[in-house]
Amino acid sequence: MTSGRKRSRIQRYPTIFPERGGHAVAILLFIGYFLLFSYLSIAQHDSLGTHGLDLGYPDQVVWNTAHGRPFAYSINPRATNFLGEHFSPILALLAPLYWVWPDVRALLIVQTVAIALGAFPVFWLARERLKSDLAGLSFAAAFLLFPALEAANMFDFHAVTLAPSFLLFAFYYMERQRYKRFLLFALLAMACKDEIPLLISMMGLYLVFVKREWKVGSLAIVGGLAWFLAAVHVVIPHFNIQGRSHALSYYAYLGEGPWEIAITALTNPLLILRTALTAAKARYIFDLLLPGAFTSLFSPQTLFLLLPSLAINLLSTYPPMSVLEEFHYAGPLVPFVIISSIYGVEFLVRQVTLLRLGGRRSLYLFSGLIFLASLLYHHYHGFTPLARHFQAPVVTARHRLAQQLIALIPPEAAVSAQSNLLPHLSQREAIYLFPNPQTAKAEYIILDRQGEKYPLDADEYEEALNGLLSSPQYDLVSEIQGFLLLRKGDEAEIQYPLSVKFKGGVVLLGFNVAVEDSEGAFSEEVFPLRLGDKGGRMRLTLFWEALAPLEEEYTVFTHLLDGEGRLVGGHDSMPANGWRPTSGWRTEQAMRDIHYIPFEAGEDLGEIIIEVGLYDLETGRRLELEDGQDKVILGWLPE
Repeated sequence: MTSGRKRSRIQRYPTIFPERGGHAVAILLFIGYFLLFSYLSIAQHDSLGTHGLDLGYPDQVVWNTAHGRPFAYSINPRATNFLGEHFSPILALLAPLYWVWPDVRALLIVQTVAIALGAFPVFWLARERLKSDLAGLSFAAAFLLFPALEAANMFDFHAVTLAPSFLLFAFYYMERQRYKRFLLFALLAMACKDEIPLLISMMGLYLVFVKREWKVGSLAIVGGLAWFLAAVHVVIPHFNIQGRSHALSYYAYLGEGPWEIAITALTNPLLILRTALTAAKARYIFDLLLPGAFTSLFSPQTLFLLLPSLAINLLSTYPPMSVLEEFHYAGPLVPFVIISSIYGVEFLVRQVTLLRLGGRRSLYLFSGLIFLASLLYHHYHGFTPLARHFQAPVVTARHRLAQQLIALIPPEAAVSAQSNLLPHLSQREAIYLFPNPQTAKAEYIILDRQGEKYPLDADEYEEALNGLLSSPQYDLVSEIQGFLLLRKGDEAEIQYPLSVKFKGGVVLLGFNVAVEDSEGAFSEEVFPLRLGDKGGRMRLTLFWEALAPLEEEYTVFTHLLDGEGRLVGGHDSMPANGWRPTSGWRTEQAMRDIHYIPFEAGEDLGEIIIEVGLYDLETGRRLELEDGQDKVILGWLPE
């Protein structure tokens, strides 16, 4: 052997595909996966199924980086720079994409493309090890059907979900002894998340002890460990407000940092085993190996490469990390399950060949077994129409209404948003997850009473919402089908001060008036008030005060009358559309009450009169003023 490589003892068998037919089918698998999961992930986003901490934050990080603020983000109070959460420099490589298409859906498409590309190194590796295009396609399909990988694809966007394909390319080129390409993809993989360098170090150990490639293997071992330690001990603490990686709190029972955790693992293996081998976690491992029909167990030297990520998941006290098919944490494990299954099948076929029991039939048998096992497992746990519980996301008219409210928020405004709405607003310098403390900095708050309420439960959410709506700090701009848009009051002074007292202890302190222009912006108006002939909306802000605690509930009526006394517009509702009922007013505190009053168009509406009064909800009677009148005429001035 002149190349120094070991020759496979598996004979190349005839295949049903022509010379390049297998590769063409692999391309079709790639295209099919790309089209399907691009559609599903975008539909999930458009139907408000994505999350603030899983799509909103990478979108803001990439957008800020593209605008000259590397890794800046505001969503998490632990850090103002994402490098204080995870060391994922791969996000900087995505920033130029936002120069061309600044849309969060670009991240979902990039993630899907990256995952689908992994089918090619799987196909090449299996075809070369097993000398069969059919075997290569079986493993490529098994990779794309792997539910844990599809779950990562559908769980919004995470930089670590790009790593599986990079790891596959790195391993393939490592096996081909094309070490420059191996190092390139190793660097790309390590750039995805803090833990991935440990997997590269494991590849280095494989090179040293299995392949006897000491130089490249040592470089991978040392480089991976150095990257990991620099990320966890230097970069993340530098940018984190707490001065340490938050992820270390998941392993606090083992020690304060990576060194103490490693020492505990070596000196107290029983603790590690008790933590990692519970019934639930044993099922996790069982299900992880099942799509490959457990053939990966016949190649322990490649299966062991996943140990760092497997240990990180199983030893964590954060429950989602040990859930296989709901989140993204299992994504880095999939490449090594597939690789070890390829090598495991190679081992099994070789044994059958040596026993002269029919190598060709056994190769097809094992290839078919892999495909069948992955397909059956996918049927019960997958995310495509082949799975029995598959449900495609549906974008409804209600979801489109959310976009109408979102369009009312200026792009430069600071926003606090509920988790399912945040990814639709995250391309801005300041956005916060409701109800985090930074919400007080927000100019706008947008909520969805029917949406996911993370990080609150239902009762906590209602308490936070009621507290917000009863506060005079924010005004309710719009409410439609459970969506609420609030804006911080910016009217520091009363434009037209009054002191009109109603019987029952209610005082109208004054009012402000503004009219909507053709672009949807409101500008203050002065009397004499003329609305023109186009129709539109008036924003009337009333300032009330309760002189004593109110037991009655009152509703506010407003009328717009033209110079001849004709009604041209009106609005009737409880204060702040019912969110600030009079029974909850605090005494000696001004309550701001905004009414958006649509008015009709007319050739010449003339000067407008504004009438305001209060109804008692129980009796239906108008509340009288101290002078006996039942309404206030806010005013008009003669020419």
